[in-house]
Amino acid sequence: MSITDILACPECKCGLSAIMKCEQCGKAYSFRGGIYDVISPNRLASQEKPDIKRAIQRKLTYVIKQLFIKKFERNYISKLSDDTREILRRQMEFMSKIYASFSGVVCDFPTGIGRNLKMLLDSKATNMTIVCTDLDKQMLSLARKHKGGKNLDVHYIVTDGRYMSVKDNTFDYIASIGAFGNVPETEKTVRELYRILKPQGKIVMNGSYIEKGSKSYDLAKSKGLERGMLEEYLVEELTNAGFVNITSTITGKAVWAENPYDTLPIAGDMQYFCIVQAEKI
Repeated sequence: MSITDILACPECKCGLSAIMKCEQCGKAYSFRGGIYDVISPNRLASQEKPDIKRAIQRKLTYVIKQLFIKKFERNYISKLSDDTREILRRQMEFMSKIYASFSGVVCDFPTGIGRNLKMLLDSKATNMTIVCTDLDKQMLSLARKHKGGKNLDVHYIVTDGRYMSVKDNTFDYIASIGAFGNVPETEKTVRELYRILKPQGKIVMNGSYIEKGSKSYDLAKSKGLERGMLEEYLVEELTNAGFVNITSTITGKAVWAENPYDTLPIAGDMQYFCIVQAEKI
C-alpha cells in the first residue's frame, strides 16, 4: 500500500498529488522526518493538550526528549494505585488478544507517545499495515522509536481527529487507547472514524468512564469531553454515527489517585475502565 493513496485534504477531502498538494483546492502539505503533516490551520480549532504534551514541547534535543519520555512513563506508572495498575494490566492483555486477529490496514488513533503502537507491533498479527495518527507532530516523532520485532509497514500522519486527513473507507481496523478522554467534539470525531473505516471495519477502544455529577464530569464538560467519557453518551454517539454491534465492557473500577500528569479524572473520583468495540455496516 502506498500511504499517499489514502491521504486526503482535510479542507475538501480530495486526494493529494505526489508532491502533497490537494488536487482540488491546491492546499499544500508536507512530508518531513518520516511524518506526513496533513493538517490545516483553517480546520484546527483550539484544543487543549494534556500536560505531558505541553512538557514535551519545550525546546529539547531529540535524545533528551527520549530520556524525558522514559522518565515520564516510570513516574506516571508509579503514581497509579495498585488497583488501577492491575486493571490496566488486564486490559492490555485483553487488547493484545484482540490485536492478534488484526490484518489489513490498521489506524492507531491517537498515537501519543506510542503505547498502543508498541502493543500492535508486539502482537501476533503479521499481515497488517499500521497508520499512526496524532494532532501533535512531536508525539509522532517520539512514537517512531517503537520498532517491534516484525517487518511491518508503519506510517505517521499529523491529523486532527475531527477532520481526518484520510480518504473514505480506508481502514480495516481502528485501535485506540484513551482517545475520548483527550479529544473534544466527540460527535465529529466518531463520525470521522466511521467515515474512514471500510464497510465491516471495526473499532476497538480501550479507555475509561467517569460518573455523571462528579467533579470529573464537571471538569470534562467544561472542556467539551463529557460525551466521550460517559458510557451512555459514548454509546449514543457511536449509534448515531451508524456503528452497529456496539459492546461496552467494564473491566474494573478504581478510585483515581492524585496524579500530576493527568487533568482528568480528578483524584478521589471513581473511574470505570472499559473496552468498547463497534462495527461499520
